[in-house]
Amino acid sequence: MEVRLPKGKTIYIGKNMNHILDDVQNETDTWDGDMVGRRWLMGAEELKCMDCEGLEENHHKYSKHISIHSDK
Repeated sequence: MEVRLPKGKTIYIGKNMNHILDDVQNETDTWDGDMVGRRWLMGAEELKCMDCEGLEENHHKYSKHISIHSDK
């Protein structure tokens, strides 16, 4: 599945999305599992977390895939 989000729009990634995220581009290289339950703002090319203060970076992947891209 691919989601296209216009620049400047916000998306909330709910916990039910945890099992389908795979290498979602974001400016802090946040691990996909840590992206759930948070709001993200679409930039020119990648997402910026709106509520991730203190979040540690991890680098794990899941087997299913969802892509979120700018809809320039």
